[in-house]
Amino acid sequence: MKTLIIVEHNNDSVKPSTYSTITAASKISDKIDALMIGYNNDSAIDELKKSDHLNKVFNINKKGLENPIAENFSNHIRPWQIERPGNQVDPRSMAWYAWHRPGGRFHAPSTGPRYD
Repeated sequence: MKTLIIVEHNNDSVKPSTYSTITAASKISDKIDALMIGYNNDSAIDELKKSDHLNKVFNINKKGLENPIAENFSNHIRPWQIERPGNQVDPRSMAWYAWHRPGGRFHAPSTGPRYD
């Protein structure tokens, strides 16, 4: 089973929660890809590529994504998926989008309605 991890970062470095997610994903899959969304995030990409468990690292590097906010990501993730046949994520399993944010809440971009 393929697993796609959305990387949490600050454009300079990868957040520790991403490495925890990669480790957890490695327990259920040997095909783990990562998607980083941001702008001028070359140092974070270089850091992420050192992870042992990742198969591929994809990067959406666009101006306007300097401040990673989940709501902004959904506008970029779906077109990215459409460009890559075979990398589709079942819209019914959108749990892969959720990640932990400060304050003990889980946030996920609203992409479900865009699949209709």
